[in-house]
Amino acid sequence: MMFLFTIVSLGEFLPIWKPIYEAIPSINLLRFPVKMTIFVELAIIALAARGWSAVIRGAVNRGDFAFGSVIWGLFLVFGVAVLVSTISGNMQALGVIMSMSSGCDDLTMAKEAALKLSAHATIAGLTGLATCLALANMKGRWEGLLRFCVVLLIVSSLVINGTKQLWHTVDAKFFDDSSNVLSLVNYPAPPRNFKVLSLFRHPIAVPETVSESPEGVMDRDFMAYARYILAPNTNIDRGIPMLSGMPVLPDWATVFMETGILPRSMIRAELMHDAGKSDVPLYKWCQATATRYILCPINTQSEEDLNVREAKGLDPHYFKIAAEDKKLNVRIYEVSPIRNRVQLFSRAIKKESRIEALRTINRSDTEAYDPLSECLLTEPDRASIVSFESKREALDEDLLNQVIHGQVVNHPGTAQIETDLQERVVVDVDAAVASALVFADSYYSGWTATDNGQPTHLLIADGLMKSVLLKPGKHRVIFQYTPKSYIYGLYIGAGTLVFAIALIFVGLLVGNLNRRRQRAIIQS
Repeated sequence: MMFLFTIVSLGEFLPIWKPIYEAIPSINLLRFPVKMTIFVELAIIALAARGWSAVIRGAVNRGDFAFGSVIWGLFLVFGVAVLVSTISGNMQALGVIMSMSSGCDDLTMAKEAALKLSAHATIAGLTGLATCLALANMKGRWEGLLRFCVVLLIVSSLVINGTKQLWHTVDAKFFDDSSNVLSLVNYPAPPRNFKVLSLFRHPIAVPETVSESPEGVMDRDFMAYARYILAPNTNIDRGIPMLSGMPVLPDWATVFMETGILPRSMIRAELMHDAGKSDVPLYKWCQATATRYILCPINTQSEEDLNVREAKGLDPHYFKIAAEDKKLNVRIYEVSPIRNRVQLFSRAIKKESRIEALRTINRSDTEAYDPLSECLLTEPDRASIVSFESKREALDEDLLNQVIHGQVVNHPGTAQIETDLQERVVVDVDAAVASALVFADSYYSGWTATDNGQPTHLLIADGLMKSVLLKPGKHRVIFQYTPKSYIYGLYIGAGTLVFAIALIFVGLLVGNLNRRRQRAIIQS
């Protein structure tokens, strides 16, 4: 299995790949041959299990064990060293980690990277040691050559594919902050109080500068172009609150299509809608979600015939063209005015469900909805048995009624983000009246909120975002993402690890006792 998939993972760089692919087309299921190394890893795991089983049975001699321990013990030492340096806050070690990772310019991210590196090095050490022990049992005249070839093939498959497919297709500019499409507009320094929405869809209609590139450099030019266009929407190291992924908002089409509501906008001109098409719902949605810029292609490419056509523009009454670059095939629209990422509302509208709230936004060209003066509040879905959701705090019905029947106040108070992390956001609020605080990031069942240190009820605003109700006065609101499923997973993982280690020691102890008993019988 290891030999077969190591050869397959070499892919197009071996003459054998083409006849294999012609005979078994489905072998290209993972798109890139290098991904076939996952099957090599599965085989290594199986061998590692055999290796540890051989240790427990006492079928491994001391020479093999000592040799494998020395070689693969270096990985364990490296992992422990990185882990200790990270925990102790060694800035030099963290600096090395940060220099190794292109987008790692934050100490918190550097610590996370160091912990992952330690875990990988430790697992690699244990797995490598066990694999060596398993291969050591393959006695025979070809044993040494076999072990050498297996390791050589695995390493070479990774190195060759990495060199051919990744390393030579990008250069330093690929990771440069300046290679960003938002450099075309007035782009402020962090912290940024807005989001960016990309309406580029597959297949991307690449500009002529890319499609006319020589064959040897076309891949590199396309990857650079794709990153340039999609960086605000796909790369967290840009420092822009994005509109895809967790914990931020999904994009315009996704959020409505997943709820069974057809988005009413010219951006999906190929979809028919009984009520007609309008860009007003998109405009209102961008206002509600603090989306300042929209990236659109000038030309689009059809998935059916691959023909390039001119894209329909957004309604100029609501969307202002901020920049346009025909060479890059990109048009940037600006939305104004928009909400802040955190904002107070003295008046809210209660909806029965998040679907009803999204339907109101989708009908905002015919129904009254002003995201700058009011928000739509709904209760989260009822927790299921398998959701592992924490028990919610009771809703203050009197406070909710005050906000629902409240008058629109131009300045209901101030709200400012003090700490902005992926899993923890701290907001300082000074509310002049009873208000709903809306935080323009997605609601998930693992999110909780506290108000001045006390747990508070979390609501869904405008079908997507997090919201809490606040009385007049100063508040310190903390949004924390700590899903119980993650905690339970840690407990189960730790318990499984302890149980596995206990089984290994018990097996070694039983095996040692059996060997002593056998020696005693022989001596007697």
